[in-house]
Amino acid sequence: MEAETMNAEAIEHINKEIDQLDSDDQLILLDMLVHKLLQNRKSKNSKPIMEYYGLMKGLWDGEDAQDYVNGLREDRQ
Repeated sequence: MEAETMNAEAIEHINKEIDQLDSDDQLILLDMLVHKLLQNRKSKNSKPIMEYYGLMKGLWDGEDAQDYVNGLREDRQ
């Protein structure tokens, strides 16, 4: 139980640090975490990458791709 409490505290601390990042840096962190998780799964001979196809479908549903990119560029300025 003590380890679970320590993990929960560490996760909460990390979450607070993430909140301090701008949206572009949060997306970079998300990309890094996804790659790390996929690499870990790959090394354990689990699901192939194509099983994740469509997992985030609809995340930007209805938003034009160019508008999304323009918004990211505006946030950087």
